[in-house]
Order: sequence, then C-alpha cells, then structure tokens
Amino acid sequence: MFSYYFLGKVTDNQDPDSLNRIRVSKIGEDESVTDWIPVITPYAGNDTGLSLLPDVDDQVLVVSLDEHNIRKAAIGGLWSNEAAPPSTGENSDADLNQDGNNSLRFFKSRSGSMVIFDDTEGEEKIQIISSDGKSRFEFLNADEMVSLTTENDLTIGAKGVISIQAEEIEINSKKQLNLTGEEFQIAAKKAMDITSDQDITVKGSGIALN
Repeated sequence: MFSYYFLGKVTDNQDPDSLNRIRVSKIGEDESVTDWIPVITPYAGNDTGLSLLPDVDDQVLVVSLDEHNIRKAAIGGLWSNEAAPPSTGENSDADLNQDGNNSLRFFKSRSGSMVIFDDTEGEEKIQIISSDGKSRFEFLNADEMVSLTTENDLTIGAKGVISIQAEEIEINSKKQLNLTGEEFQIAAKKAMDITSDQDITVKGSGIALN
C-alpha cells in the first residue's frame, strides 16, 4: 500500500487528450505542477460514466499509484474556508446539516442548478431546480403530488401520442386558450355545458346540430 499523498489546487482541467484529467499544484509548498493526472470517479467506462471534473482553483487530494510516486491520481475534492460547501436555500434547517439530521443529498452546479433529495421527516421530496430558481420539477411526498412550475414558457412535445388521464382535469388560462388541429372532437358520456359571459360564435362550411 502506498501512503504518499498531498493537498493540491487544480491549475488546469482542459485535457489536450480529452481524458478528463487535471493538473495540480501542491498547497503550501513549492509551485511545481503535476503532469496530467486522472480523477478517480465511482463509474468510468467506454463513453459511459459519471463526469464531475473539478474546476480550476478547486482543492483536491492527490495520491500516488506506485511506490516511486510517479503515477498519481486525484481521489476527491475538499471544502475549506476559501471554498465553502454548498447550501440549497430550500430548507434552512437541513442546509449544511444545521439540524443534525443529515437529511439532504444534493448536487449543485457552478451556475446554481440543483438536484435535491430531501429526507426531512414528513417533508420528503425530490427537486430539480434551475439556476435562477424560476423553473422547478418536484416530487412532494407530504402533499402527495408532482409539481412542474416555471415563470417562463413551458413546451411539451411528442412525435407520437400525448395521453393525459386523471379523475378530474382542470385547464385554466388567465388570458387566451387556443386548441387547434386538423380534426377536433369533444365527447361527453353525460352532460356537457358550454357557457360564456359574452357572445359565442360558431363558424363552419356546414354545421349539423342533432
């Protein structure tokens, strides 16, 4: 077993051979920089795997892979006073484990996009949140619901059939509601009500009322 290791700071992560390697300088010692070294990841295969490349200036732990300290690898990143761990801003008690329950597992990107697994008792949820917080996809156990919201446009598209089934379906528009298609059918097994606070206009090359 080889015990040589050191703390380093990433100086470059643009691998000329596209192998997701990094170059690292030792912290607190000389300014020498390693050759390109691999980053150990939980899953690495041919064009498959988990890609979490450290950013430049991130702190990493580097270990030796041989007894001569020639081959090295970065085995993980470390937070510090200069690079604090992230918080979600979604649950202040659970953030940074302030409540001591260790309920949060999440990934937060450099821009602030997040995937959160919150195991807070009674408030369990899974959240996917955009960097600006304006768009989110949430599985909310306490409310027994799935929520998809955005302050911007939302587009759902498919080349095949889109099927929506539920006990009740409500569609509400604050302004205009448009439904278009080559053919349009509405059918009800029981009563059907069509009401308007203003005029109703029906146009067609032929209209049949039975």
